[in-house]
Formats: sequence, C-alpha cells, structure tokens
Amino acid sequence: HIKAGAALLEGDLGSPPATLQPGAGDAGPPQQQPLVPRPPPVACTAPREPLGACQATDLLGRLNCLPGVVATTWSGSSPPGVDEYLLRITQPVDHFHPDGATFTQRALLKVRDEAAPVVVHTTGYEHVDYTSDLAASVPVNEIELEHRFFEQSTPAPVDYSVLTIMQSAADSHRVV
Repeated sequence: HIKAGAALLEGDLGSPPATLQPGAGDAGPPQQQPLVPRPPPVACTAPREPLGACQATDLLGRLNCLPGVVATTWSGSSPPGVDEYLLRITQPVDHFHPDGATFTQRALLKVRDEAAPVVVHTTGYEHVDYTSDLAASVPVNEIELEHRFFEQSTPAPVDYSVLTIMQSAADSHRVV
C-alpha cells in the first residue's frame, strides 16, 4: 500500500491515513479509499486562575501557582547561572475528551533570565536534560518537553489510540 499524501492533509491525523489500493486484476489505476472526517478542533482546556490569585513572588512559587503544575528545583547539567525546574504538568489523556483520564507530563525549564525569550524543545522521546543547539549558542530560556508515552510521561493504563500527533500537539499547546 502507498500512503496518500492528500489523506495526511485532509484526513483525521489521529487515524491511519487513507491508502491507495491496486485496481482489480491488472487493469485500471489504483483507487483511493474514502477519507475519514476530521475530528473537531482541539480547544485549550487548561483551567485558568483568576488574575492576582497567586501571591508568590519567586519563580518557583509562581510556577506552582499555574493550574495543573507541580514544580521543584532540579540540579542538571546546565552551566552556573542557569536555574532549572522540573515541572510535572497534568494533561488530559485524550484532549478531545478533556474531562476524562489524565496523566503527568514531565518538562524541564532552564532559566537564564526571566526577561529572556523561551525556546521550546520537544525531545520526541524522554526527558534527557539536553540543551538544544539554539539555547547553547543564544542566551535564551528553554523548556524541554518529554513526549507522551515515554518514560514517566506515560498514562496508566496505556491506550495507544491516543498516541497521535494531534494529541502530542495539544500537549505542547497547553504548555506553551
């Protein structure tokens, strides 16, 4: 089977793409299977705190005021002058059903200067305390996100039907 590029653009990104099937016998061009309709757009379901509800003045305290975030200091491989915080972020297992089960996604925040820009680094795998090439060469802050279903960012029970690019993108969207 050949993956249809159009299916990736038009189909449900949470389902396998439509494929091209060979024609009957030796005659005729391949026939495309019907496309699955797109799911509804994912809305940001992160709860919002009222402005002024957090009284913390230090960064660790303010991080812990974020809904669904538990932050602790972290001692990793960053150079002196870079503060590190391990974040455990509550995420829906299925962003299309945000009132269902949740899991904890790990993230590592490296802060050089609270006024500096932030680079988002998605590892694609587990949290590895890695500094991206951009953050190594430019004085920026960096947040490294552990991918869902890797290491400690794995829902229980494991349901691989929600291990999709759409769900992963929604995880990142809620963090950013």
